[in-house]
Amino acid sequence: MTDFYNKDTYTFDDIQMLINERIPESLKLDYKASGAVNANMLKDIGKDVSSFANSAGGIIVYGIKEVNQVPAELTFIDGKQYTRERLEHFIARAVEPRIENLMIYPIVVDNDLSKTIYVVKVPQSNRIHMNMDNRYYRRYNFESVPMEEYEVRNMYLRANLSELDLSYRTIYQNNHTKNKHSITFEFNVLNSGASIERFYKLILEIPRTLFAKAVDKDLLQNRYYSTFTRESIILSIPNTSPVFQNEQDLIASIDFDVTVFDEKRFVGQIDVKLLYSNGARSESIILKDKWNALWEKQTDH
Repeated sequence: MTDFYNKDTYTFDDIQMLINERIPESLKLDYKASGAVNANMLKDIGKDVSSFANSAGGIIVYGIKEVNQVPAELTFIDGKQYTRERLEHFIARAVEPRIENLMIYPIVVDNDLSKTIYVVKVPQSNRIHMNMDNRYYRRYNFESVPMEEYEVRNMYLRANLSELDLSYRTIYQNNHTKNKHSITFEFNVLNSGASIERFYKLILEIPRTLFAKAVDKDLLQNRYYSTFTRESIILSIPNTSPVFQNEQDLIASIDFDVTVFDEKRFVGQIDVKLLYSNGARSESIILKDKWNALWEKQTDH
């Protein structure tokens, strides 16, 4: 079923699979008979769609009748009367604010618009959405239920928090004439949340073997705060400016010069941790993999 939620398009075979395998309704799946797509049913449409957006996201299939939460039979929608655009309009009228990236997939059986099924894929939202009855809903098991006041308050708080993602890029450079090569690690943060993040910090725990005999004093003392253990050098790298919504920031870039005789330096791993006001992210870089990749790049030249 995981694949069903991640599809880019849907066919009648997908609908038959749900019925034949008796896939029950769940936190992320709901069935609605054809009568649910109606101008008189806007409150119910808004309740169901907003509950998915306020929870973990999911799929509503309009055109399947359920019995005891199990799909029982097809009940087609007249796609000439209720087009995809009209269903989209119903949802837009019923739910505030608008749900970004909501997708509606029409499935027309036997090329007959009167035999239409709609698969509505609702993403998990980083905002909170209200139904036209001025209530907030969430999914609970196989139902859409009203949210308690404290749940609404907590969702508003979460909707106004930053969310940082950590990534890194490895850059390989080869100078065959002088037999000098380098590996550069660039560390980036992306604010995928709904508010500005003003304070965050990157912590790198790097094996001492990775450094050459003379440790780069500028790197360790002037640029970043550092501490030393018997086996590692730990760099603490604070941000220098806020990161705004959907903005990516390069927080650190570290270079290592290497030669063909330095394989023994590339043992263990670099442990990477990003700390910010709303949480933490971590990553590990396996140094042996980076050594092998460097010489594969050399072979390619």
